Parts: sequence; structure tokens; C-alpha cells
Amino acid sequence: MNNIFPIFFLAIIAWQCQYPLDDIDQPKKQKFLVVTADLSESYGRILLEYSSEEVEGENINLNTQPLIGIAYVVDGSGNSSYFNTNGEKNTTFHGMAGEAYQLFIEVEGKQYESTIETMPKPPSLDTVDYVFNTKSFLFSTDPLHHGFDVTAHFQDLPEDGNYYQWVWAHYERRRFCGYIADGNVTYGLPCAGDCFSINYNPDLILLSDALVNGQYLDVPILRVSYAAPPLKYYLQIEQRAISKNAYDYFRAVAQQTQNNGNQFDIPSQTLFSTNIQCTSHPDDKVLGVFNLYASNKKILIIDQSVEYPNATRLTIYPDIQPYDPADPLVSVPSIPCGPESRYNTSIVPEGWMD
Repeated sequence: MNNIFPIFFLAIIAWQCQYPLDDIDQPKKQKFLVVTADLSESYGRILLEYSSEEVEGENINLNTQPLIGIAYVVDGSGNSSYFNTNGEKNTTFHGMAGEAYQLFIEVEGKQYESTIETMPKPPSLDTVDYVFNTKSFLFSTDPLHHGFDVTAHFQDLPEDGNYYQWVWAHYERRRFCGYIADGNVTYGLPCAGDCFSINYNPDLILLSDALVNGQYLDVPILRVSYAAPPLKYYLQIEQRAISKNAYDYFRAVAQQTQNNGNQFDIPSQTLFSTNIQCTSHPDDKVLGVFNLYASNKKILIIDQSVEYPNATRLTIYPDIQPYDPADPLVSVPSIPCGPESRYNTSIVPEGWMD
């Protein structure tokens, strides 16, 4: 297997876009429409927001109140699909790889539209695996000193002009859903049923095949600490085929935010949307991108119970014990999991293992 990807990845991501840092025409107060628009084979979602008018230093801050507007996409046959503008996933929408779509938005008396984008065809995600090793350049107290490197392997499509993104999600069963203080000691209260916390990749993982076209590629995804609990570390890894416009936008975001995971907390000199414009007010800027992707997903479970020579498994949780009242007649309350959200769910993930 040719492990050539890291060299090209560094070459691609390190390529710098230049933006003036002392632009005298940069307004001190400005407000932008912020668009999150994702279409995939399994759902579509659109979220409209405004940034605040205050520009603090080099950051544009989000006013997180969703806007009420009209948003719809038109496919290549002229069929329209409408979406709420609060970011809720519409799972009745199913995009098709190879189909063309265009986004239209009407909000607060202004009209916006995207360029016509085609949903790319994804290559198969062959395997995802992990290898234990020690990073000698990290201090022994660093959580990643001992750990697992997770890598995705796939065959790039033979034609030029393919662009990829990798997204991972780590599900973990919550130990407690509530806490109670007894003097100076804090105890955990059990969850009433299944409950999982969800974490996502903070970094944008991107690739253009411009320099590696048609090759078999090994893509570094993340490093997992050798730590417990849990003894079985659950990951969903999704490989997306994205458009050039989405790739260009996300790459600019990655370069300018130091991969902080927030694509809208970005310097005011950012590259604005690569494929959405305000047709009624052409000078208005838009943050965000019309993102079409088709994807393949793998589930990976890292066995943290294996003992490795000269390696110490970290305990990464605070020392919180389950609540156990001295009076056996006192019942311990169970706490509901809480509302379903991007970071919390009571739904057992696919392929879960305790």
C-alpha cells in the first residue's frame, strides 16, 4: 500500500491564499447572511442566520437566531423541493449522485441563488483501520503520547477533478445524566435508558486529487488516546465526495481558522461564498456554501482493553462515583437523557458494542 497521502495533503492544505490584513476599505460594522445548505443522498437541510453587525478584531460573530425565509432547490428536471430555514434535517429529501441542483433563497426582501451544482459520485471507502503506536516527540503526560492512528483507505476515481472530505463522529455511552452534591463530594445519577454523547472532528479533513489522481490513498483521520473508559471506542467515519466550490470554500476556512472547527467564526478578510450570491443586492456578501455531497460510511470500534508493553492506559474521567445513599430505602432517581440534539441522543448508534 503506498502511503503517499501525507506529503500531498500537506502540500495541498499548506497552499496559501493571500488576503490583505490592512484593507482600509474594510468596514468596521457589517452584517452577512450566513447560509448552511447541505444536500446529500439521505437528507437536505438549510439554516439561515445573520452575523452580528459588530466586527470584533478579525472575527465575524454569529447571531444564532435562525431567520424565517423561503428556501428551495430545483433539480435538473425542474422539480422543486422546499426546506425549513431553521436547520432541521429533511429526511424525505434524497439527492442523487450525478444530478444537478440549484438553491434559491428569499429572506427579508432579498433574493439569493447559487450556481448550478452537480452532486458528485463517491468512490467506495474500502477500509478504515487503526494502529497502536507511541509518539516519542510528545511528552509522556500528553494524552496522545500512547494512542491509535486511524486511517481510511480508498481508490481515487480515475478521472481528474475529484474532491473529498472526511467527517467522523464518536459516540460514547454517558456514565451519568445528572449529579448530586453530598457535602463536598459529587455523585453521579444514572440515565433513564440509553443515552449517548456525540463528538465530531474539530478539523476539516480535505483532499483534492490534483496530484494523486487515480491512486490508492491512505488518509489520516484522527489519533485516539490510549485511555479508558470506554474500553470500546466507537467511531463513525464518513467519506464524502464534494464539489470544487465546496472544497475551495472549506479549504479557505481551514487555512484561516487554524482548523478550529467553526466555519463562521472567521476573519473578516475571508473568502466569501464560492457559489451563493445575492441577486437582488449584488454587493451583499454571503458566508457559507451550497454543499452537495454523496458519501460512504464505515464503523470502527477500537479495542482499548488490549494491554500494550510499556504503555499506560490513561483514565480521562474525573473520579465521580455513582450515588449510593446510606439508607437502603432511599431510591436513586434516574435522569432523562435530555432532548435529541447534534451532541446528545437516546438512539443506539448502528453497530454499537458495549
